[in-house]
Amino acid sequence: MQQPPPRRKALIVHGGAWDIPVDERPEHERAVRAAVDAGWAVLAAGGEAFEAVVAAVAVLEDEPVLNAGRGAVLNRRGEVELDAGLMDGRRLHVGAVAGVRRLAHPIRAAQAMLRERPVLLYGEGAETFARAAGLDLVEPASLVTPREEERLATWLARERERGEPSPAGGNPADTVGAVALDGEGGIAAGTSTGGTLGKPPGRIGDAPVPGAGYFADHLAGGAATTGHG
Repeated sequence: MQQPPPRRKALIVHGGAWDIPVDERPEHERAVRAAVDAGWAVLAAGGEAFEAVVAAVAVLEDEPVLNAGRGAVLNRRGEVELDAGLMDGRRLHVGAVAGVRRLAHPIRAAQAMLRERPVLLYGEGAETFARAAGLDLVEPASLVTPREEERLATWLARERERGEPSPAGGNPADTVGAVALDGEGGIAAGTSTGGTLGKPPGRIGDAPVPGAGYFADHLAGGAATTGHG
């Protein structure tokens, strides 16, 4: 009996799509390629789509040139507050965290929620859940980089000059994400972000919200969006 042809595997990764400075583009490209390699290794070994997405996004969260994990933009108080979301399109399970400050890989906390299904947790509650799931908590200061401290200082100085609140943003920064299709036809999508520069503490953007920042359904497809893309 003739065997059916193997299903095609696919992986798409993005590191944001805003106005990336020319001198930073090589580092952005290197980071995205490293994420593709990590995600593709999971698919090549027979892993599921959501596992490949997590592997890829976790690499992006480790890259300080991108707006996710270490090196993410800072809120008005100079803090990193991270959001991430993940959807397994085969089972239609969702996990997401928002406003976390002690997780180096928020996407892994989102993955842990796929089993428990609280869907979305915020701040300390999300960190408590992640720790119970076996993830390590880090010092918030370890996620802050000198580049982002300098960018925030410049942004606040411009605001003082204007004499009125500045709109959030003003520097290249954008949500990162990935979509994967595994050999069994499963699809998954995930995002991770620090949000927007100078955001009010506690702000939650669209990145961790299913159906807004990401979506996956094996009968329809998948998408991982960017703020400016």
